[in-house]
Amino acid sequence: MRVVIVTGDLATGSMLEHGCHGLGMETTLVRSPVDVGASCAANAADIILVDLDGGPLEARVVDTMREVLVPRGRIVAFGPHVQVEKLRAARLAGCDQVVTRGQVHRDLRGLLLGTM
Repeated sequence: MRVVIVTGDLATGSMLEHGCHGLGMETTLVRSPVDVGASCAANAADIILVDLDGGPLEARVVDTMREVLVPRGRIVAFGPHVQVEKLRAARLAGCDQVVTRGQVHRDLRGLLLGTM
C-alpha cells in the first residue's frame, strides 16, 4: 500500500511515516497539497493523508489530488479538533474522511486500514 503524507510539519511527517512503515506501507512526504500532483504523478497512491495545519483545502486541490489515487483510494484530512472550520472545509472540498489530530494519534493503523 502506498501512502502520500501532506504536511509542512517535520515532526508530524516523521511520526506518520514511522507508523506507515511499521505496517509495511510505502510513503511519500509532500510539503503542500498543491504539490501532490507533481510529486506523485508517476506513482498512484492508495491513501493521501493531509494535515490541515497548512491551511484550508479547496475543492480544486482535492480534485487534483484524486488524479494520483488508485481507483478506490482515499483522501483523509486531519487537523486540531478546535479548528472546526478547517475540518468542515475539508469535508465540503470532497475529502473522503476528515478526522481530528487526536484520532490520528490514537488509531493510525485503523485509519490506514479503513477500520476507523
